Amino acid sequence: MTRFLALSAAAFAGFLLFVAGFNLWVDPYRTWHLNGGYSEANPRPRAIQHVALFKQRAVAMLHPVTLVLGNSRAEIGFDPDSAYWPQRVRPVFNAAIPGSGIETALHAFARASETGQVRQLVVGLEFLDFLVDPSATMQAVPQTLPSVESDTGRLITDTSILLSLDTLFDSVITVLARHDRYSADITSYGFNPLREYEFSAMHEGYGKLFLQRDTENARAYAKLPKAILVERSGTSKEWQILDQLLAIARRNDTDIKFVIYPYHAHILQLLKNAHLVPAFEAWKRRLVEVIQSGRAPSTPQCSLWDFSGYHMFAREPVPALGDTKSVVESYWEAGHFKRQLGDRMLARMFGIDTTASGFGTCLTAANVDDTNAKLERDQDRYAVENPELSAELARLALVRTIRSERN
Repeated sequence: MTRFLALSAAAFAGFLLFVAGFNLWVDPYRTWHLNGGYSEANPRPRAIQHVALFKQRAVAMLHPVTLVLGNSRAEIGFDPDSAYWPQRVRPVFNAAIPGSGIETALHAFARASETGQVRQLVVGLEFLDFLVDPSATMQAVPQTLPSVESDTGRLITDTSILLSLDTLFDSVITVLARHDRYSADITSYGFNPLREYEFSAMHEGYGKLFLQRDTENARAYAKLPKAILVERSGTSKEWQILDQLLAIARRNDTDIKFVIYPYHAHILQLLKNAHLVPAFEAWKRRLVEVIQSGRAPSTPQCSLWDFSGYHMFAREPVPALGDTKSVVESYWEAGHFKRQLGDRMLARMFGIDTTASGFGTCLTAANVDDTNAKLERDQDRYAVENPELSAELARLALVRTIRSERN
């Protein structure tokens, strides 16, 4: 019996060593970067499982000059390898986290400030994150920010991941996907190329991708509060966090380019149908005030870029359902823009594209009201020019509102 138990224990220990070694070699989450390990050029379809950990460690290892922060729109839209990043801001790392808000961006920047020389931020701001119930009681945001990962914490985390059967499964999936050109992936510099959407668009058509996202958005917008709280502090958490982010940037002499995302016209129409446009406009006015007062007085560059509105890219037609041949050049669906449009945004923000194309406005106190007025005019014009689409989007919004009220 003793011999049997000893052999069993040895076999189990050997199995654990094999699991840990194989997981370390494959590195399915781009976490360990073992010399001689599985090629970094191969896709990591399961990297999303530990994306926050991967990006935190990558920033500490790569010491980027520029960080991209925001949610999935930024992660998918801004490619660190784009030719439109000026040489002075390279290397660039995309630290955006899907489903996250400005608090996650603040924490990422705070940690990076301790371990690197970040001199440039591109921060995507999500309007929906700032919507609050005016009757809700707001609490002050703690001033203590997370520090870099300790050696002990890293050892505990690595051990639990390396010995996990879930990680073993993800490692096998990673190896099997090495020749899959449509495999999901997050690159070594944090960019999500969204190749799996390319496959879906080719087989299902962009019309279906847009309809699915429009339906989800209509459902979500129906449940949202219709206001923002605009007081300077002590109210909405997001405004307090924005203050902290600006304060750290001032202390570290870091330039920030805040970005209002280039929502497709479908989203803008759904915002109108959900009666959220007044809050959207109020949000822009308050952003101008907070950002201009919070940045360093000597900052010459534009700090707030507005890429929303009914520009030529946002008005790009969406193919009909069943059309698998037509391609939408600038968007995967209404909420997520492609790297091609992200490149145009970078060219605009860094002064490479100086054409008066109407895409990308440096938002200031002097032009924010005119920009909002133009949005309303263009919204009405778009509805007149696209009556069938507008009616369908209005129907989606109505159905979702009724269901939300019933629930």
